Amino acid sequence: MILRFGTYNVRNTDGGASLRGIAEEIKSLNLDIVGLQEIDVGTNRVGGRNTIAELAVHSDMPFLYFYPSMRFDGGFYGNAVLSRHKIESAHGTVFQTKKYEKRSILSCTVVLEEIGKEIVVHGTHLSLEDGDIRRNQLLWINEYVQGDDFVILGDFNVNSMDEYSLVEKSICANNADSPIDTFKSGGAIDNIIVSDNLGIKSVFLSETEFSDHNMLVAEIVIK
Repeated sequence: MILRFGTYNVRNTDGGASLRGIAEEIKSLNLDIVGLQEIDVGTNRVGGRNTIAELAVHSDMPFLYFYPSMRFDGGFYGNAVLSRHKIESAHGTVFQTKKYEKRSILSCTVVLEEIGKEIVVHGTHLSLEDGDIRRNQLLWINEYVQGDDFVILGDFNVNSMDEYSLVEKSICANNADSPIDTFKSGGAIDNIIVSDNLGIKSVFLSETEFSDHNMLVAEIVIK
């Protein structure tokens, strides 16, 4: 089975102004599952709107999970996953960080009824802080994901492609052999990482006007 995944830092949907455009982009790419970072839900800067629910409706993604990294501006700010396939269960964890802006990881068990299989889809946004902060976050993720058929969708904020190697027994869609600058100012900081028992058929960048990031898309072979 081949599923199309995307990961996209949406920059709080530009205060809600880019919601419909982002939804149409997700829909036009025929994604099965997409991880979104920097989502505002109920904040003043998006007019109190439930942005993830609106994105789900307008992109025809019936299943969703939002995990708040922090309270912000009268609402919440964090990561989300939208899916065409049933999300059986979901939860999240906030990482330790020294800065005000908290970072987190969410985890969803997704049921692929067509093949009678489950995979665990994680969505994350790691810290900009250098040194041990992001390294510890990656090491925590490595321990956490092992043992599952997993896909990690996220903005990892890496300074070097070598940082991705901290997640063992995995394959990166965005890798040192063919790096893709997903951040418009430069940097292969967004990635789709899969357990090494899965496969990556293709990878491409969807250029967009709606954020300071472009969306990374990969077709994943589920065995």
